[in-house]
Amino acid sequence: MAGKPRRTSPARAKAEIVREAIDRVLSGESVRSICGDFTGRGIQTRRKEEQTGDYSTRWYGTSLRKLLRSPILIGQHVAGGTKEIDSSGRVLRVVAPRIVTDEHGIPIQSHEPLIDLQTYQRLQAELDNRRQHGRRRPNSTLLTGLVFCGKCGSRMAGRSSDAPNAFFGCNARTQFGGAKCSGNTINRHYLEQYVIARLFQKLTPDRVAAARAALAAQKADAPRRSATDSKRAQLEQALAILEEDRTQGLYNSPTAAARFRAQYAELIEQLDQLAEPTEDDTPAPDFSILQGGRGSCARRLIGSRSRRGAEEPREAATEAHDSTPAG
Repeated sequence: MAGKPRRTSPARAKAEIVREAIDRVLSGESVRSICGDFTGRGIQTRRKEEQTGDYSTRWYGTSLRKLLRSPILIGQHVAGGTKEIDSSGRVLRVVAPRIVTDEHGIPIQSHEPLIDLQTYQRLQAELDNRRQHGRRRPNSTLLTGLVFCGKCGSRMAGRSSDAPNAFFGCNARTQFGGAKCSGNTINRHYLEQYVIARLFQKLTPDRVAAARAALAAQKADAPRRSATDSKRAQLEQALAILEEDRTQGLYNSPTAAARFRAQYAELIEQLDQLAEPTEDDTPAPDFSILQGGRGSCARRLIGSRSRRGAEEPREAATEAHDSTPAG
């Protein structure tokens, strides 16, 4: 006899939605796109409609970003974030939200975390990166953000067109005028083919095998390293909270200042203990085969092209190849 179908609790359903949003952000999807999908699927938010009293199914990027920024995701308790208002409605004081910590300065775990601290930090870094630099456009080129001018060192912008004459051009001339740079350019398709060819020259079978062996050893040691990294992240977060509280004046009195110094010294000591190498530490994979400075191949190649003008690409590539140290 078939039993009743199992129901998913509201709390569990909400948690699954938040996890989905986190995974999609970390995979590169925009918050706007996720909100559009959630709205189209009729997923309820925590906000109620004023007219009907029902939970709204309209998702907004501001609200979702605020949720993805919340330390509640990692089980931490946040206090404050309230306003003290007098009888006339005038705001007397705003209590800034802060993470509640124990006597050692470690954030208190008030409930089961939805994600671990490392995933939370990756999520914050991804959101910070989008705010500062914007998301990578779908039509970006293979070397977008990696090509720098061989004359002035400025970043070069690539044209995403598939036309044979698409190029990378130095941004300095546009931003600062011809006094800083003459505005070097290089054919985008030629540069991409050159970089790919140089990469495969470096990736010999012996080097690939050595890198695979190092990665396998590091993967076998992953559980121990993960625990150490989680503890280190927790201590670094506690230090950041202490410093923020001190900036806000919470440790101005002599007694509070003494407590601050004691907690700070204790946290630093624990971090130093984690930094001490152990006998079974596995070395990280050595990828020095690809080193040579940020955009070094592109710098030499672009410098060669700008000096020699109309000479053939094959000759410029030969000059760049000859000037590159053997890997």
